[in-house]
Amino acid sequence: MRTAGWKIAGALCFAALGACAQAPDFAAPRPGLVQRIDTIFASDTIAAPVLPMTAAERDLRGLAANLAVPTADADDYQRLRARTGGSAEGLIDAIAADADTDTAGMERFAGISQTVVEADRMRARNLQTVPPGAAEVRARIGENGRIIEDTGNALAARLIAYRRALGRARIDAPDADRLAVLEGAIERMAAQLALMDRNALAHNVIVSDLNGGPSKG
Repeated sequence: MRTAGWKIAGALCFAALGACAQAPDFAAPRPGLVQRIDTIFASDTIAAPVLPMTAAERDLRGLAANLAVPTADADDYQRLRARTGGSAEGLIDAIAADADTDTAGMERFAGISQTVVEADRMRARNLQTVPPGAAEVRARIGENGRIIEDTGNALAARLIAYRRALGRARIDAPDADRLAVLEGAIERMAAQLALMDRNALAHNVIVSDLNGGPSKG
């Protein structure tokens, strides 16, 4: 780290120049070189290095930001119905289209999550052979896990909203063919959510093992 390097160099020069100097005022002893360097490293003024983000981690965060946005139309049945001109059949088609759009994003998220899980598993394994300065690696692993889990929770809530809308659509528009399309869209979404949940569980195991807790998988 450049800043730390300059401070250490300064501390070394200062120690050399002051080796033969008189004691400072008030008879306070001058700290030794080791103590000075320890003080430098303990200082809050030195910024911790930022762990580089992988392409998968960037994609994970971008998809999470899109998927976790609340979709009021899926949960607010009347607003979605107004958007489709009051047509019950159009409403069913709109809900199915929204669910399919979410499912496509979830499929990408599940694949990227798997890549992140494997990378974090390797990081956690390698932490056993690196110095304690790997706190930021632990923090990144924890952050990745929270993103995977929180996004899954957001999509689980949305799936519930879609199923609620399906229940109302069965009453408003008892069109067997259209309802079958919506049911299929919701089931595909549920299948992708199951994949996301498995990835979240796998990552939870990594964090638990890293923290010395009981493994769940």
